[in-house]
Amino acid sequence: MAEPLDELRASLKGDVLVEGDRDYERARLCFNLLIDRHPAAIARCVDADDVAAALAFCRDRGLEIAVRGGGHNPAGHCAVDDGLVIDLSRMKDVLVDPENGIATCQGGATWLDFDTAAQAHGLVTPGGVVGSTGVTGLTLGGGIGHLTAQYGLTCDNLVGAEVVSPIGEIVRAAADENPELLWGLRGGGGNFGVVTRAEFRLHPLEQVVGGRLAYQGEGVAEALRRFRELAVGGPRELSIQAQITMDTSLEAQLLVVPCYTGEEQSPEALGPLRAGPGLVEDGLRRQGFLEQQRIFDPGYGVDRNHWKGHFVAELLDELIDDLLHRITVLGRPQWNPDRVAPRRAQGRQA
Repeated sequence: MAEPLDELRASLKGDVLVEGDRDYERARLCFNLLIDRHPAAIARCVDADDVAAALAFCRDRGLEIAVRGGGHNPAGHCAVDDGLVIDLSRMKDVLVDPENGIATCQGGATWLDFDTAAQAHGLVTPGGVVGSTGVTGLTLGGGIGHLTAQYGLTCDNLVGAEVVSPIGEIVRAAADENPELLWGLRGGGGNFGVVTRAEFRLHPLEQVVGGRLAYQGEGVAEALRRFRELAVGGPRELSIQAQITMDTSLEAQLLVVPCYTGEEQSPEALGPLRAGPGLVEDGLRRQGFLEQQRIFDPGYGVDRNHWKGHFVAELLDELIDDLLHRITVLGRPQWNPDRVAPRRAQGRQA
């Protein structure tokens, strides 16, 4: 593909990486290290025209395409073997209009980029819980995070977008222009095009009551039941998340992360959780929203995970018991990247 890639390079203001280039290994890396794909080329675009040119290049040659924003897709849809990755990571600008309560970000911006810019004006939009997640990818998938109960899904707050269609047209989607496309971007599925710019409604918020509550031992099941009651019947100002893990002694652990945006300094609704059995860490405090956003942050490209997603109508006691049984029956703790040697870049093997 050397000669065709020269044509692609000539058509872009950005750059094109292939295997052997200095930045190729880093650019093909996914957040989930179980994904190990080798694109034929990675087009690092800098604007919508670059994206349109990259799409035309693939369309003319029948190449498979992957679009990379933050690279966090668990299944690795941000990378493709032997095809072209349209990489938006050089498109990270975030512009905040505090007077109109709107933030506009490019397609490669992460939540750390977005939240840092918005919090400079005391504003937020509901987003993800890991700072290196791409804003656009999370939005097009719905978007659940620390502010879901208060302000809805991320896609609910999307008010406009610049989209490069599969045939290379650059169009705007908004309430008064291509409203059907905006509807599609707000939860209607995928493959409508490449979003190169997105506009979000903002909400005033600077501080929350948040942090970590950690449980272990026999108190984990009871803490999960108390978490369930809050998730279903808690105040509108409270979003709450939970994560079950296992420690090195093969005992189940529970991490509960509330995010309260009301006026109470010590929210009464969180009292049962803070007084529950098995509590080994109470890190709740009033803090800035950016601090809350860093609670779950792992390093990029260090986790190896196999994800499955399921929705349930209710977190029954039987389901809680089954979850705890299944995580302990595995007989091994969560994978810890600190206990393995650093990954070395390797050439592709046949």
